Amino acid sequence: MFASWDKFPLKTILIFLIAIISMNLAYFQHTKTLLINHQQEKISLVTSTISSEMSKQNEVEATYDDMLAHELRTTSLVIQKTLDPDFHNVTNEQLVALSKKLNIAGITLFERRDDDLIGVRSSDPKEVGASSKTWGIVYSAQMQLTDRKSVDVGTGLTLENFWSG
Repeated sequence: MFASWDKFPLKTILIFLIAIISMNLAYFQHTKTLLINHQQEKISLVTSTISSEMSKQNEVEATYDDMLAHELRTTSLVIQKTLDPDFHNVTNEQLVALSKKLNIAGITLFERRDDDLIGVRSSDPKEVGASSKTWGIVYSAQMQLTDRKSVDVGTGLTLENFWSG
């Protein structure tokens, strides 16, 4: 059998080997390209799905935040109608009872003192005397509200005499 190899010239064997190697390389390169393209399509599909789901999640969160803000607005109007407009005539005990009745975490009344807002009455004793000056956009929103301005802090829900964010 090996004697039959002697009948083929060396050039023919080399050309045959080069042709086989070239075809194998071309096949390998083509397969590699197909696999890469397939993986890129999969990645694109996954990325698109994740992006779509995140967008939907953001919409759900925005709707929830908006609903919560409207509920807070309604609660704040109830608080406003229930309490005396002068905080001096409101007790911390009234705020405790009202927060329980309204099923909210707490109520704090603030008084503006120069460039600060200080908690003057609260259902939480820790908030009496607390300053909101370090609260960032909440402080900015509170200051705009006490200036009787429409709140513009770049986030949250702004309604007449109300901001939630």
